[in-house]
This record gives sequence, C-alpha cells and structure tokens, in this order.
Amino acid sequence: MPKKKQNSSQPSLPVLETTPPASDELEISLFGPGVGECIVAHLGQGVWMVVDSCFEATTKEPIALHYLRKIGVDPATAVKIIIISHWHDDHTAGASRMITVCESAKVFYSIALLGKEFITLYQALASPISLVDRYILGVREMASIVEVLNHRARLNPRNKAQILHPVIADRLLFQSQIGTDEVKVWALSPSGGSVQKALMEIGSLIPTEGDDRRVVPRSSQNHNAVVVWIQFGERAILLGSDLLETGDPYTGWTAIVNSQLRPQGKANLFKIPHHGSHTGHCHEVWTEMTEGDNSHAILTTFTRGQSIPTKKDIDRLKGYTQKVYCTLEPKSKTQKRPPAVEKTIKGMVKQRKVLGGEMGQIQVRMKRNSEIRLALKPPAILL
Repeated sequence: MPKKKQNSSQPSLPVLETTPPASDELEISLFGPGVGECIVAHLGQGVWMVVDSCFEATTKEPIALHYLRKIGVDPATAVKIIIISHWHDDHTAGASRMITVCESAKVFYSIALLGKEFITLYQALASPISLVDRYILGVREMASIVEVLNHRARLNPRNKAQILHPVIADRLLFQSQIGTDEVKVWALSPSGGSVQKALMEIGSLIPTEGDDRRVVPRSSQNHNAVVVWIQFGERAILLGSDLLETGDPYTGWTAIVNSQLRPQGKANLFKIPHHGSHTGHCHEVWTEMTEGDNSHAILTTFTRGQSIPTKKDIDRLKGYTQKVYCTLEPKSKTQKRPPAVEKTIKGMVKQRKVLGGEMGQIQVRMKRNSEIRLALKPPAILL
C-alpha cells in the first residue's frame, strides 16, 4: 500500500509535551472541537487558570479536567482561577462539573451576569416547568454554576465573599512572582457601556406572562464577554474571548484600546476573538496591543451553521501575522437550508451537534528568556 503523502504546506512542529510545565514556565493550551472552546493556562509555580469549558469527545468530561489529569496535575488543588468569559453554550459546556471538581478555584464572570435581569432570566428558563427551551444560551449551565457556588458558600459562610468574583474592565484578577518577574492577570472587559447594553439585551430575553415562544432568540452581541490580559515580565498574552467590535468608543474592542487604565505593552500571543470572524476585528488591537507579524495568533473554528473563520477572514488575519494556528481546519462549504428552517434551528441550539468533533489542541509554552514553543495536536493546523 503506498504511503500517504504529507501535507507539504504544514511545517514540522514539536509534539505535545505530556508533562507539566516547569515552575517558571507559562503555558496556554487552546482546545476546540468545532463547537466549543476552552483555554487551560499555567501561571507559574503550579498555579493553573481555566477560561471557559467544553467536553472531551471520548470521556465526556470537561476538557480542562481531562488534560490536567493526563499531564499529572490534580485540578482539585492546582486550579486557582476559573473564568467564564460569557454565557453562550459553546463556552460553558461542563463548566459546573469543572467548578465542582476544582475546589480551590475562585470563579470569575461578567458583572452583568450578577444583575437582576440575568438572575430573572435563568430562573425563568432553567425552571423544570419553563415553557421555553431552557437549554439555549447556556442558561441552564449558568444556573448550575450558581447552584454549585451557593452550595459552596453554605458550607463555608465566612468565605462567601470569596466564592464569586464579578468582573469589569481594567480589574486585576491575579498576581504572583516568578523570580524577578511579576505575573498578572487582568480583565480588559466588559466596559461600563458594555455592561449597560448587556443588561438591556438580557432583559429583552426574559419571557413575559402569556409568552408563547417555544424558543428564545440566541444573544449575538456578546457585550458581557471577558477579555483577559496576562503579563509575564516583558511578555504579554491577549485572550480575546468572543468580544465583538461595535465601533462605539464605549463598548467592544474600541473601548479596550481607548482605556487609559488597561496594562500597556504588546502581546506576542493573541487568542483571536470570535473564531476570527470580521465581527470581532479591530485594526487598532493589532497595531497597538500586539507585536504584529512577530506575534502568534491562535483561534478555534466554529462549525455550527456557517463555518468561521472564512477564507476571507483567514486572509485578513494573515495580513497581520503569518503565524495563525487553528484548532480545526475551517469547512470550505456550508450546508444550505431555507431561511425559515435556518431561523428555527438557530433557536433550537440543543438540536445541533457536531458529529465526530475531534478535539484539536494548540499548546504554547514559554519561559522568560527563551523562544515560544508551540505544538499542535491534530486536527489543529497552521493556516
């Protein structure tokens, strides 16, 4: 049998490292199966952070737990920070289970999700007697997260204030020291303007008396998305969540770029927002907050409905850096459906599944004075 030809466009990259990073080494691992994403980060000294959650296809457990155990790390004691960047189902799958296991972790999510609007929404949609589809928008998972945290608070009332940590722009979430270098984790969003818009949008989704909707429209603006900045000495990492660009100086990426309170510097690793879509693109982020062509860009593919990034998106990204890595090769064609059918399906998120969604991984490790080491687990690729 003839040997299968290798893809000559793909350079030879190191295999994934299967032991924990050194105590003075940072790691960012991005996981994506086509629908869903998760970031697992080592902040030095055995301290780990997880951003969002999705399921590992084989074991059906949260990928963060699966990966940490696989490299010999106990998530119950090692994970100190969990960030739920926003409440869409492709970023929250399995999050409550992960939080239950990670007993030492502080949990952060947008301050907008602590407002009465969201509390009313999840109480309405997460109820077993709800007439509307309670599985959409990650509402049920967020309700489970709140239940886990409330249970933890009841067990330890004195530390209730340490259980849940609301996030708003320009807030320092974590700080430590590795040798002479400081490690800091900042939230760069949501801005005050974004929080206001998020609350208005959430309020519009609340079912009213006599509401005969069987589904609730999927929120599309992501105003409550939490963007994260990690500073490691001279190095910086920008994790873009699914934040969109609005063109409004008080919301979206423009608000971050314009902020006088955010940490300054330029990131050499950039997790691209919103799967590389043009909706999350802001030219000034690339020119003012990244090292441009010297930076590494990582992203996940979204295969529900129209696949993103598109070829046009990829060409745009490669105009800034040639080092663009994706957890899954984007689909070149999208299944076409009648508009009425597509509208119905978008509301019924729970009925959409990726068949055989293999989990791609991009593993990035770095030390203070050494080159970035990047490895891919197929189907992750260099675009």
